[in-house]
Amino acid sequence: MHESERKLPNNYREIPLPFNRSQMYVITSSKTPGDGTVPVESLGTICRNSEIKSVLATGVDHQGAYDVSSLKDIKDRPALQFTLRAIVKMVQEIPIP
Repeated sequence: MHESERKLPNNYREIPLPFNRSQMYVITSSKTPGDGTVPVESLGTICRNSEIKSVLATGVDHQGAYDVSSLKDIKDRPALQFTLRAIVKMVQEIPIP
């Protein structure tokens, strides 16, 4: 199936999965609280996914926590430390050909 054939009208998107299954994602506006960029129901969706290996919630300004204009204070920036650690862990799991 060509990439353009997988796009559905409006804001729907169907993603093919193994065994002739598919998953449809719908982008909707959130009416619930969150951290300024991520709605609270996103955490529930993440926690229900069996492929997620770890979850960490931090009480920080989400968008501001990822400002990388300077990394001199990285030891005081747990969100950045966690993100970098997670990226390293994911890369380490990639099999070497």
